[in-house]
Amino acid sequence: MFCTLPIRMLFGNLEGRLVVTATAGAVVDVERASGGRFGPDPQGVYAVWEDFVEWAAVGSFEAEAQPFDEARLGPPVPAPRQVFAVALNYPEHAAEAEKTNPESPLIFTKFPSCLVGAEVEVAVPTEMVDWEVEVVAVIGR
Repeated sequence: MFCTLPIRMLFGNLEGRLVVTATAGAVVDVERASGGRFGPDPQGVYAVWEDFVEWAAVGSFEAEAQPFDEARLGPPVPAPRQVFAVALNYPEHAAEAEKTNPESPLIFTKFPSCLVGAEVEVAVPTEMVDWEVEVVAVIGR
């Protein structure tokens, strides 16, 4: 799970550490590559976003690149303050739930622990499960 920087570089969360792509299939640990200018927290970079993008745009990371396993990727925002979801947001899902499409969106919250990485095995506690796959949109800078 990577997010795209405005400079056509990807950044992500590799086992709880902020990384950027160096080459196809290889990443660089941001804290090490920046000499500590940026910390290891994947979420911490948002507070200094402009500085981070500027640094990443001029960095040459190929020499420090390490291959990685995509199964080790976590969510780019591992501890959001809030997570909102929309129920019955398309006709097929409403019909499957034997409900009618609501006139206004049904918004509900989820625990931040609902976010996982790209490849995660989830234990299902019961035979009756409603599963979802979500798309995230960040609006703002």
